[in-house]
Amino acid sequence: MALCRAGHRKSPPSYPQKTKSPAKSPARGRADGLRPSTEQEDTVSDLGGSAQRKRVAHHSSPRSRSRPHAQAGSHAQGRPPAVERKLSKASAQTTTELYEIASELAEMELLSKEAQRTLNTSSELPPTLRNDLAQLHGNANKLIATRLDAIITGDLHSGRDEARSMRKQLIQQTEALIERVEAQVKAVDERRPS
Repeated sequence: MALCRAGHRKSPPSYPQKTKSPAKSPARGRADGLRPSTEQEDTVSDLGGSAQRKRVAHHSSPRSRSRPHAQAGSHAQGRPPAVERKLSKASAQTTTELYEIASELAEMELLSKEAQRTLNTSSELPPTLRNDLAQLHGNANKLIATRLDAIITGDLHSGRDEARSMRKQLIQQTEALIERVEAQVKAVDERRPS
Protein backbone atom coordinates (compact mmCIF):
# COMPACT_ATOMS: atom_id res chain seq x y z
CA MET A 1 0.00 0.00 0.00
CA ALA A 2 1.26 3.44 -0.85
CA LEU A 3 0.76 6.62 1.13
CA CYS A 4 -0.70 9.65 -0.56
CA ARG A 5 0.41 13.20 0.19
CA ALA A 6 -2.15 13.58 2.98
CA GLY A 7 -0.62 10.60 4.79
CA HIS A 8 -3.55 8.26 4.26
CA ARG A 9 -3.15 4.76 2.94
CA LYS A 10 -4.17 4.43 -0.63
CA SER A 11 -5.22 1.04 -1.99
CA PRO A 12 -4.43 0.20 -5.58
CA PRO A 13 -7.39 0.62 -7.93
CA SER A 14 -9.44 -2.51 -8.58
CA TYR A 15 -10.00 -1.60 -12.24
CA PRO A 16 -7.52 -1.09 -15.08
CA GLN A 17 -6.19 2.45 -15.26
CA LYS A 18 -5.93 4.35 -18.50
CA THR A 19 -2.49 5.67 -19.22
CA LYS A 20 -1.98 9.35 -18.58
CA SER A 21 -0.15 11.56 -20.98
CA PRO A 22 3.17 12.80 -19.54
CA ALA A 23 2.18 16.47 -19.94
CA LYS A 24 -0.47 16.27 -17.22
CA SER A 25 0.31 16.86 -13.59
CA PRO A 26 -0.17 13.92 -11.23
CA ALA A 27 -3.53 13.80 -9.46
CA ARG A 28 -3.56 14.41 -5.73
CA GLY A 29 -4.78 11.65 -3.47
CA ARG A 30 -8.16 12.08 -1.85
CA ALA A 31 -9.09 11.60 1.75
CA ASP A 32 -11.18 8.52 0.91
CA GLY A 33 -8.21 6.89 -0.82
CA LEU A 34 -9.76 6.83 -4.29
CA ARG A 35 -8.31 8.36 -7.39
CA PRO A 36 -10.47 10.10 -9.96
CA SER A 37 -10.63 8.43 -13.35
CA THR A 38 -8.47 9.71 -16.21
CA GLU A 39 -11.47 11.48 -17.66
CA GLN A 40 -11.95 13.29 -14.36
CA GLU A 41 -8.25 14.14 -14.14
CA ASP A 42 -8.55 15.92 -17.48
CA THR A 43 -11.45 17.95 -16.10
CA VAL A 44 -9.66 18.68 -12.84
CA SER A 45 -6.40 19.80 -14.44
CA ASP A 46 -8.21 22.19 -16.76
CA LEU A 47 -10.20 23.93 -14.02
CA GLY A 48 -7.42 25.81 -12.26
CA GLY A 49 -8.26 27.22 -8.81
CA SER A 50 -11.53 25.36 -8.30
CA ALA A 51 -9.98 21.99 -9.07
CA GLN A 52 -10.42 20.53 -5.57
CA ARG A 53 -14.14 21.37 -5.40
CA LYS A 54 -14.77 19.99 -8.90
CA ARG A 55 -12.81 16.82 -8.17
CA VAL A 56 -14.93 16.02 -5.12
CA ALA A 57 -18.15 16.82 -6.98
CA HIS A 58 -17.25 14.58 -9.91
CA HIS A 59 -15.70 11.56 -8.19
CA SER A 60 -16.56 8.10 -9.45
CA SER A 61 -19.52 6.41 -7.88
CA PRO A 62 -18.93 3.10 -6.10
CA ARG A 63 -21.08 1.39 -8.72
CA SER A 64 -18.84 2.50 -11.62
CA ARG A 65 -15.68 1.61 -9.68
CA SER A 66 -16.83 -1.93 -9.08
CA ARG A 67 -17.91 -2.36 -12.70
CA PRO A 68 -15.28 -0.97 -15.07
CA HIS A 69 -17.25 -2.13 -18.11
CA ALA A 70 -20.05 0.29 -17.17
CA GLN A 71 -17.93 3.14 -18.53
CA ALA A 72 -17.50 1.49 -21.93
CA GLY A 73 -19.95 1.40 -24.82
CA SER A 74 -22.16 4.12 -26.17
CA HIS A 75 -21.98 6.17 -22.97
CA ALA A 76 -18.22 6.55 -23.37
CA GLN A 77 -18.82 7.98 -26.83
CA GLY A 78 -20.94 10.83 -25.49
CA ARG A 79 -24.35 9.20 -25.89
CA PRO A 80 -26.48 7.87 -23.05
CA PRO A 81 -26.70 4.10 -22.92
CA ALA A 82 -29.64 2.68 -24.84
CA VAL A 83 -32.38 1.13 -22.79
CA GLU A 84 -33.55 -2.01 -24.48
CA ARG A 85 -36.78 -3.73 -23.69
CA LYS A 86 -37.32 -7.33 -24.69
CA LEU A 87 -40.46 -7.99 -26.69
CA SER A 88 -42.13 -11.36 -27.11
CA LYS A 89 -41.81 -12.98 -30.51
CA ALA A 90 -45.41 -12.08 -31.45
CA SER A 91 -44.95 -8.47 -30.30
CA ALA A 92 -41.69 -8.17 -32.24
CA GLN A 93 -43.33 -9.53 -35.41
CA THR A 94 -46.29 -7.17 -35.05
CA THR A 95 -44.03 -4.19 -34.41
CA THR A 96 -41.90 -5.09 -37.43
CA GLU A 97 -45.03 -5.33 -39.59
CA LEU A 98 -46.22 -1.94 -38.35
CA TYR A 99 -42.85 -0.35 -39.17
CA GLU A 100 -43.00 -1.84 -42.68
CA ILE A 101 -46.50 -0.41 -43.13
CA ALA A 102 -45.27 2.97 -41.85
CA SER A 103 -42.50 2.89 -44.44
CA GLU A 104 -44.96 2.12 -47.25
CA LEU A 105 -47.27 4.86 -46.02
CA ALA A 106 -44.38 7.36 -46.04
CA GLU A 107 -43.68 6.47 -49.69
CA MET A 108 -47.35 6.97 -50.55
CA GLU A 109 -47.36 10.35 -48.82
CA LEU A 110 -44.32 11.39 -50.87
CA LEU A 111 -46.18 10.50 -54.07
CA SER A 112 -49.13 12.59 -52.91
CA LYS A 113 -46.85 15.53 -52.12
CA GLU A 114 -45.23 15.28 -55.56
CA ALA A 115 -48.69 15.25 -57.17
CA GLN A 116 -49.68 18.30 -55.13
CA ARG A 117 -46.51 20.10 -56.21
CA THR A 118 -47.35 19.30 -59.83
CA LEU A 119 -50.89 20.59 -59.34
CA ASN A 120 -49.59 23.82 -57.79
CA THR A 121 -46.80 24.59 -60.24
CA SER A 122 -47.67 23.13 -63.64
CA SER A 123 -49.95 24.90 -66.08
CA GLU A 124 -50.37 21.69 -68.07
CA LEU A 125 -50.90 18.49 -66.12
CA PRO A 126 -49.23 15.23 -67.14
CA PRO A 127 -51.74 12.87 -68.77
CA THR A 128 -50.98 10.06 -66.28
CA LEU A 129 -51.45 12.15 -63.12
CA ARG A 130 -55.10 11.22 -62.58
CA ASN A 131 -54.38 7.52 -63.08
CA ASP A 132 -51.42 7.70 -60.70
CA LEU A 133 -53.59 9.37 -58.06
CA ALA A 134 -56.36 6.79 -58.55
CA GLN A 135 -53.80 4.00 -58.10
CA LEU A 136 -52.45 5.70 -54.97
CA HIS A 137 -55.99 5.99 -53.59
CA GLY A 138 -56.58 2.28 -54.19
CA ASN A 139 -53.27 1.31 -52.60
CA ALA A 140 -54.02 3.39 -49.50
CA ASN A 141 -57.47 1.80 -49.15
CA LYS A 142 -55.92 -1.63 -49.59
CA LEU A 143 -53.33 -0.82 -46.93
CA ILE A 144 -56.07 -0.16 -44.40
CA ALA A 145 -58.36 -3.02 -45.44
CA THR A 146 -55.85 -5.83 -45.80
CA ARG A 147 -52.89 -4.94 -43.63
CA LEU A 148 -53.76 -2.51 -40.83
CA ASP A 149 -57.16 -4.04 -40.06
CA ALA A 150 -55.57 -7.50 -40.07
CA ILE A 151 -53.19 -6.66 -37.23
CA ILE A 152 -54.55 -8.01 -33.96
CA THR A 153 -53.06 -6.47 -30.84
CA GLY A 154 -55.29 -8.10 -28.23
CA ASP A 155 -53.13 -11.24 -28.03
CA LEU A 156 -49.93 -9.30 -27.41
CA HIS A 157 -48.45 -8.82 -23.97
CA SER A 158 -45.08 -7.06 -23.94
CA GLY A 159 -45.68 -4.67 -26.84
CA ARG A 160 -49.46 -4.35 -26.83
CA ASP A 161 -49.73 -0.66 -25.91
CA GLU A 162 -47.05 0.43 -28.36
CA ALA A 163 -48.58 -1.66 -31.17
CA ARG A 164 -52.08 -0.35 -30.48
CA SER A 165 -51.04 3.29 -30.49
CA MET A 166 -48.88 2.84 -33.59
CA ARG A 167 -51.67 1.01 -35.43
CA LYS A 168 -54.16 3.72 -34.51
CA GLN A 169 -51.78 6.45 -35.68
CA LEU A 170 -51.12 4.66 -38.98
CA ILE A 171 -54.85 4.25 -39.63
CA GLN A 172 -55.39 7.97 -39.01
CA GLN A 173 -52.49 8.90 -41.31
CA THR A 174 -53.77 6.58 -44.04
CA GLU A 175 -57.31 7.97 -43.81
CA ALA A 176 -55.91 11.50 -44.05
CA LEU A 177 -53.89 10.45 -47.11
CA ILE A 178 -56.99 8.98 -48.75
CA GLU A 179 -58.91 12.22 -48.22
CA ARG A 180 -55.99 14.28 -49.57
CA VAL A 181 -55.71 12.08 -52.68
CA GLU A 182 -59.49 12.31 -53.28
CA ALA A 183 -59.17 16.10 -53.19
CA GLN A 184 -56.25 15.94 -55.61
CA VAL A 185 -58.23 13.74 -58.04
CA LYS A 186 -61.08 16.25 -57.87
CA ALA A 187 -58.62 19.11 -58.58
CA VAL A 188 -57.28 17.23 -61.62
CA ASP A 189 -60.82 16.64 -62.91
CA GLU A 190 -61.65 20.35 -62.54
CA ARG A 191 -58.58 21.42 -64.51
CA ARG A 192 -59.15 18.97 -67.34
CA PRO A 193 -60.68 20.39 -70.51
CA SER A 194 -64.21 19.15 -71.14
